[in-house]
Amino acid sequence: MKNYPRQEPNTAEDVQEIVRYIQKERKNDVNDFDALKDNYISGRKVDKIPTGASNVTATDTVGDFNIADDGGTTYLYALVDISGTAEWRRVALSTW
Repeated sequence: MKNYPRQEPNTAEDVQEIVRYIQKERKNDVNDFDALKDNYISGRKVDKIPTGASNVTATDTVGDFNIADDGGTTYLYALVDISGTAEWRRVALSTW
């Protein structure tokens, strides 16, 4: 959250200056948001538990995912495209 300048507006011009500043900052926020990469899981749940990042077969499709327990730790596995190469990635899940 941005901290906007705190000043007591004394005139209508002061109010207009504050409003212009806020509008400019909000436009920058929107531009920053629009520049974010689209990262989401969109695929099919599979039963595969990959043995490593490169454990990709011809039947695997980018977007495939699985959630599995691996020796006491629960992982989310996802097949992602890294610069044109399909690789499995995993992240440990925890309760909250």
